[in-house]
Amino acid sequence: AHRQELYDDHMRDSNWKKLVGLAKSLCKKYKAASDGVNLTNAPFEELTKFLDPEKVSQWSKDAQNAEKKRGEALNIY
Repeated sequence: AHRQELYDDHMRDSNWKKLVGLAKSLCKKYKAASDGVNLTNAPFEELTKFLDPEKVSQWSKDAQNAEKKRGEALNIY
């Protein structure tokens, strides 16, 4: 009984520490993702200038459809 209580206390403490650190971790990951988007946005726009506008439009529609429908619609990637 004592061993089980010890394990339970350890797991509760571990889960509590994860919960308390969750906001800080998510903020750090959000900032990293935001920085990544900002870093790649200019090269993406530059690349898009040289591509056929009709194809870019179709690819954008396909991507929006895949985001909406999920599942099999993601096979475009």
